[in-house]
Amino acid sequence: MSEPPPFLPPYRAVLVADNRDYDGDGPARQRLDESVPEVLRATFDRIGQPDLWRELAFQDSSALGHTLGLDTRYLPLLVEPYLQALRRELAARSRHTRTHPLRLRVSLGVCPLPEAGAPARVEAHNLINAQSVRNLARRADPTPAFVAAILSERVFNDVVRAGYTRLSPAEFTRTEVRVKQYHGTGYLHLPREPE
Repeated sequence: MSEPPPFLPPYRAVLVADNRDYDGDGPARQRLDESVPEVLRATFDRIGQPDLWRELAFQDSSALGHTLGLDTRYLPLLVEPYLQALRRELAARSRHTRTHPLRLRVSLGVCPLPEAGAPARVEAHNLINAQSVRNLARRADPTPAFVAAILSERVFNDVVRAGYTRLSPAEFTRTEVRVKQYHGTGYLHLPREPE
């Protein structure tokens, strides 16, 4: 008798954050990279949800960025208010630094993942490396764009288009993403202060 196929692991919200200015190495770059987890944690405090940091299904740091996995019910919260609060957290920290301020590219995706994470997170990592989100981060200068975000098509449809956020679909820009063997659709967003 053959073995039954494996069960599908639970779906997870996946957030990947990477230092947008990935130029060079050295101590300054290392300090910026090491501060990313603390910035992400402090942003949960900023939105009044400090317990979510303890509820993470997983987190890890690699050359591909810092990755968080959460229960999918928190996906709307990650789109809004988390991205806006992350921008505020980075802006506040930049007022206290004499070096280059930390700026992040952030991707949000959703996929079935075992507790420890897995290569299935590839979409979120490919989205964050899309040329369009890199261009968005650069184009926003000279006004500091502390966060340049890209959502997977699934997150955009399930959260933004479905109305689980106060953000309008018009606040996002559709983009085709081609990174290595990956080809998909993402939605760019530049969090700004409400007018």
